[in-house]
Amino acid sequence: MNQVRAIHTIKSLSKKFDVDLLTTVKNDEELSASKNAMNSINGKFYPLISVKSNSSLIKKRLNQLSEKANNYLFATDTGYSFAKKYYGEILSIIKKGNYDIVISHYWEISGFFTKLDKNIIKILDTHYAVEENIKLNEQGKYKAGKSITLTRELNKSAELEKNFIKASDIILSLSNSNLETFKKLAPEKEHFMTPDGNDVSFFNSKKNVPEEPAVLFYGNMGSDQNVNAFFRFYNNIYPSIIKKIPELKVYIVVSNPVQSIKALHNDKNIIVTGFVEDVREYLNKGTFLILPMEIGAGFRGRIVEVMAMGI
Repeated sequence: MNQVRAIHTIKSLSKKFDVDLLTTVKNDEELSASKNAMNSINGKFYPLISVKSNSSLIKKRLNQLSEKANNYLFATDTGYSFAKKYYGEILSIIKKGNYDIVISHYWEISGFFTKLDKNIIKILDTHYAVEENIKLNEQGKYKAGKSITLTRELNKSAELEKNFIKASDIILSLSNSNLETFKKLAPEKEHFMTPDGNDVSFFNSKKNVPEEPAVLFYGNMGSDQNVNAFFRFYNNIYPSIIKKIPELKVYIVVSNPVQSIKALHNDKNIIVTGFVEDVREYLNKGTFLILPMEIGAGFRGRIVEVMAMGI
């Protein structure tokens, strides 16, 4: 859970409560970073090793086929299929920890709420509403070739969402439209709205003064999307730029860089930082930031961070 929303949630709650974290991890660097972050607030960290990242290639492929088969045959959300594998571990850890409150991020992984003790306060941080995706699908905003399959999936997801909301005590929404949607779905529940955002004062305090012609790629390499996005830039765009600007430097300011990206580091014109305590030191060197995007989902905290620095 390296997302801005989760980090702020943990930091805020740790001021008044004992907070522990249970989440999947994809590699050793992510494991270490999460462990260190929780140590700083004296919270316990329970890592669930992801099947997708810590298995043989055959096991990974079988896992992918299983998720896709469930999606094709039963229109089951792949996030739900993925999370369901961990329900046993999650419930066991919660039971041993004797927790008063459990907060789950993303409605589609929160099916374990239906099996939790009624005395535990269950808070669902939804992250989005299926109804909004259904409306977009009806408006033809998604690929036409997938409309029938997607309609089945969204309708099935809407049923799951209702069940998981029903098992919750408190619903957290991240926008006014989300809030209104969930109030209609579950008027008997307590609802709160905590909007996404980021405190940019840390970045605003240091204005960008580029040292040289330099491109920044700034983010987290914990997902395949970001890795693929980087290589789309590196393979398809970067060669054209250096033909015109041979002295151009590329600063890859990322945590958890995969080996294929680490191998590009030459300490001359391509610098791969890995995790750094103060990213401003490297961001400040950049002429501009490149941010290839495949899907318009989630909150892109890094955009407002670099804009605050004037990049």
